[in-house]
Amino acid sequence: MFRPKSSDYHPSLAILSLWLLFMMPGAMAADDDVAPLKSFFAGLKDLGGAFVQRSEDDTPIGSGLHKGHFLLQRPGRFRWSYELPERQTIIADGNRLMIYDQDLEQLTVKTLDTSMKNSPAGLLVTHEPVDKLLDIKHLPADGDTDWFELTPKTDTNGFRYTRIGLSNGQLRAMVIEDDFGQRTRFSFSEITRHPAIRADAFTIHPPTGTDIMDETLLPGS
Repeated sequence: MFRPKSSDYHPSLAILSLWLLFMMPGAMAADDDVAPLKSFFAGLKDLGGAFVQRSEDDTPIGSGLHKGHFLLQRPGRFRWSYELPERQTIIADGNRLMIYDQDLEQLTVKTLDTSMKNSPAGLLVTHEPVDKLLDIKHLPADGDTDWFELTPKTDTNGFRYTRIGLSNGQLRAMVIEDDFGQRTRFSFSEITRHPAIRADAFTIHPPTGTDIMDETLLPGS
């Protein structure tokens, strides 16, 4: 029987973050203020590293903290693996979005297509230039970290803004505020451009007995 997921699990935030990383290599306004951001994403096809995700709302310090690793491969593929405190994996293979909860032994499969354009998952696969979807501006630096804010041009994207922090030209942090005013911060480390990626990195082979909800098999999907 399919069981509800943990209440502090936020797959959409991870998906949104990954969408932004995929979208950045697209066309961007020729503005010197955003040149470092454009330079970082220029020619980027594969990216890997570790992350720490935490809530910046009123939850107690230490709660809502997640750690794991990620892989990105353009176009349209990523693997976002939560390892602590719970083991959960989100994978996009270009056509499907798969959410696998190892601890609950559950796998959810969804269609990833352009009909979902106004959702974070749908924006992952759009081919429109980023500056047609987002307004981009350079924010004041914080120490050695340059910050850039990306704001949706419409109010149908599920978030108010995303801020990306670069240090010495390298990805260091990302902050997302959703439509409810809740902020989530991602801190990145061990970043590697063009890492070695296994052939099966963007697939899931759940063990026998896993509860599977495949929405791609439903009528009208």
